[in-house]
Amino acid sequence: MTAPDVVVLGAPHPELAAVARQLERWGLPAGRWSIGAGDGRCGETQPLAWENDRLLHWLDASWACPLPAPHPLALEPLLDAAGPRSARVLRRCHRPGGWFWADARLGALLPYWEAVIGRRLPAVLVVCGPAAGVRALRSEGLDVQEALDLWQVTLRSAIEALDGREVLVVPLGQDADESPTLGAELASWLGAQSSQPELADAPSSVEEPGGRDDLAVGESAADLAALVAGWSGPSKIRADELPPLDRALVDRLSLRRDRERPVWERAMRADARPATLLRRGLSVVPGRVRW
Repeated sequence: MTAPDVVVLGAPHPELAAVARQLERWGLPAGRWSIGAGDGRCGETQPLAWENDRLLHWLDASWACPLPAPHPLALEPLLDAAGPRSARVLRRCHRPGGWFWADARLGALLPYWEAVIGRRLPAVLVVCGPAAGVRALRSEGLDVQEALDLWQVTLRSAIEALDGREVLVVPLGQDADESPTLGAELASWLGAQSSQPELADAPSSVEEPGGRDDLAVGESAADLAALVAGWSGPSKIRADELPPLDRALVDRLSLRRDRERPVWERAMRADARPATLLRRGLSVVPGRVRW
């Protein structure tokens, strides 16, 4: 099975763009049919992003309204229903010379994709504080509360997907996009040979809650920000360090999913929806679109 050399996940899409640009500068491109890592984009490989949107819809979620972690996937029925198509999409996006895959949706779906591929993938976990996450997501049209919820769930999902694994943690600060040490660190992690001269230290940092943006966050979000603020470089991820998830956040996401659900699906019995069938281990008829 063809597979990316590394996956980049964790922060919301606009915040992944700094890492995507650094990878491209150091000679590792995104997959085929990718959106360039600029103008707030993260170098998404478009067919894979569409496939992830389709998988999330089956699980009764979306990019802007993800499933709150923890949410164990029923891998077998999902693989039976969507695995062959997903494998085709992955082969079409493959670059023989190597490539990276950056997508915030991977936090929820990484176990599925690794089952499709048949092995674990090297991972870069990008972390940012709530102020940076909200600022980036506001540019996507979300209000402050929606952006804060999405930042929290996206980051938590990525941490849970990478539990117990050695990954490269990249904390994004204001100058992360221009930091020469970030590119060197990525190259070293991937085993690349650098022809650059020795670089001076330019540490980046995760913004603390509050700070100059004076963003009011709840206890759960503040605890998550405090946890990841100490993460940097090669690290072993431990999901058991995560703070409890705010019940109010779960309720807000549930209401948001109901509002986003198509009218015809709202009328469908809850026990007949694709997400419910998948959770019960039943098969779902896959779509007809092929890549």
